[in-house]
Amino acid sequence: MSAAVIDFDVPSHPASLQPASPQPTSSQPTSSHSASSQATSSQPASSQAASSQPASSRLRVVGEGVHVPVAGGGTVPYANLDYAASAPCLEVVRDAVDAALPYYSSVHRGAGYASQVTTDRYEGARETVRRFVGAWRRDAVVFTRNTTDAMNLLAHALPSGTTVVVFESEHHASLLPWQRGNRVRRLPAPASPEAAVAAAAEALRTAPAG
Repeated sequence: MSAAVIDFDVPSHPASLQPASPQPTSSQPTSSHSASSQATSSQPASSQAASSQPASSRLRVVGEGVHVPVAGGGTVPYANLDYAASAPCLEVVRDAVDAALPYYSSVHRGAGYASQVTTDRYEGARETVRRFVGAWRRDAVVFTRNTTDAMNLLAHALPSGTTVVVFESEHHASLLPWQRGNRVRRLPAPASPEAAVAAAAEALRTAPAG
């Protein structure tokens, strides 16, 4: 993963490191963070923020509804078909970044207040990611620059001769890294997610040991 989801509604850092949130000047909260800080019920802050907003507003992307010019003149709503390479930013992610920026500082390299807050949030993000993907407690969560970089790091860490199962429909970033000293088995493009799981399981079951 190239980015982490930082849970500002339920911060993992001690209370002494919690930054003070400015009070909004309006009676309407301006973000999910301010909405949770204004809540007065007994529910957890994160639950209050989630229940106060419809799913459609939480999943909106920055730039949604933008119009672009076309060759024949005029404009049309933009349809982004390049999510695999450059996914647009979710509005809730932008809001989380905006909330973090005032306290942004070096991670693990400073003794100041902002550095401690940023470091604690950075480490807390590992637990957020761990819960999101259902990882074991003993698993390590490592942040990389992007998915391609992560695939290359993993490919270089495999012992020589490891059997790697891929589908022929994979992007080159998921095909080329495994060819360095590994036994690569390419499977036909699956017809469905269920077919993909079944084909991969069978290929791994029949793979040579070692």
